[in-house]
Amino acid sequence: MAKLYPFMKDQNYIEIVKEYRDALLHLEKQYKYKTENTTVKESAKKKFKEILAQLEKFHADKKKYYSDREKTIKNSYKNHEPNYSNPEAEILKRQDFDLKLSIASDNDLQDMAKDTDLNLNEYQMNRLTKEFKDRNIQSMELSRRRLTEKINKKHETDPNYQKLEKEASYLWTIQPRGNDTNLLLPLEQDNIHSLNRLTSFPRPERLKDDIRALNKGIEIMEQQVMSTQEWQTRLIEPINEDIKKYIDDEVGKGREFKIKEYDDLDLRAVRGADEFDVVHE
Repeated sequence: MAKLYPFMKDQNYIEIVKEYRDALLHLEKQYKYKTENTTVKESAKKKFKEILAQLEKFHADKKKYYSDREKTIKNSYKNHEPNYSNPEAEILKRQDFDLKLSIASDNDLQDMAKDTDLNLNEYQMNRLTKEFKDRNIQSMELSRRRLTEKINKKHETDPNYQKLEKEASYLWTIQPRGNDTNLLLPLEQDNIHSLNRLTSFPRPERLKDDIRALNKGIEIMEQQVMSTQEWQTRLIEPINEDIKKYIDDEVGKGREFKIKEYDDLDLRAVRGADEFDVVHE
């Protein structure tokens, strides 16, 4: 089965592919009516620049989208305060670890820092790092750096963060590279289409094959978008009805509501983001 990358489910990307398909259709028509070569070249060059600019903006916007959400998850770990079910046991555990550090030799500390199998929580890693600093052990730079990385990268084990990273990694397949820029389609064959085709004047037969593949790819992507929208509608409609009924009931009792609505991609609508606006709910 052909790979359907996340960006292929974005209507903005589909529109760029359509724009490219339409440009090839126009080129095919120019061939048919034997348009002067100079006119064909100028038209193709102009269209190439337009589509490349659209793809550059799409690519930059998607990178920012993923970066913003990854940052939100990362910050949530930085600001997270552990909730201990047994505070007394945690205090004893910390005291025991502190004692262990106080009697450990410099070599013991270094071994502890390098032991990747040693499962240290955030408090223990912070204490170990502080112990290095307090003892002024200059030879521990590498170990201290590794500890810092462990502390600062806990978010990387978060499933949502990993999902975002994976989806963002697919963007390299459509990275704008001037004449070497490609568009990708969810097809088993003919899935890579170079924008440079516009200015390389392919044979009419090749043009027909490209247009056929583009139409098929567009059809698959639009079907996916439609299916996703239908699923979201079926999921959200009952919830919206319940919310509306609740608000109507409360208004009937004399309560006033101040409702703000944000786009789903707006960070004010993303729970966990610094910008999250609880009134959105």
